Amino acid sequence: MKTFTCNFGAGVTCTIKVDDAPLAAGKIHIRECSWSRIPARKTIRPYVAWMNIVNRQLANEWGLNLIHVFQTSPTTIETWFYEPGKPARRTSVKKLASQSIRITQQQP
Repeated sequence: MKTFTCNFGAGVTCTIKVDDAPLAAGKIHIRECSWSRIPARKTIRPYVAWMNIVNRQLANEWGLNLIHVFQTSPTTIETWFYEPGKPARRTSVKKLASQSIRITQQQP
């Protein structure tokens, strides 16, 4: 299992764990995502930028195309595409009809 951690300041960190090797097509490679506390909305853009770095590294290492969908606001999702040897590319931004999900604090 590979672990990636980013410190966003003000005591907010995010840790993700992914498999060591790529999974079959269509499977989710992120096994765990945990936050030290609920992030402020201003953390969303730095989080997407960090995850773009992580996903590009994995795409390069595994020699695979990856896709990641981020909910960047209560009513907006962004889809990003990662190809080995190429920069991350945002492929779509969509508005949702209503609030989709809320981030909640994980209980230990």
